[in-house]
Amino acid sequence: MITDMKTRLERATICQACEYYRRSIKQCTECGCLVNFKVIFAAQSCPIGKWKEVATSNPLNDILN
Repeated sequence: MITDMKTRLERATICQACEYYRRSIKQCTECGCLVNFKVIFAAQSCPIGKWKEVATSNPLNDILN
């Protein structure tokens, strides 16, 4: 599932302020992720605990309920 824009921006801001963030390539040197890509996915989390995965609703459940 995909995160909303607010969550993406919050995550990216945290990463950009982190000591492991490599600004020149927008990459985390701790986990090796490309930050702008990783912050999009709800099931992802920061390997050093700066942000967690987020719960997302299943659109099918929304329709059935």
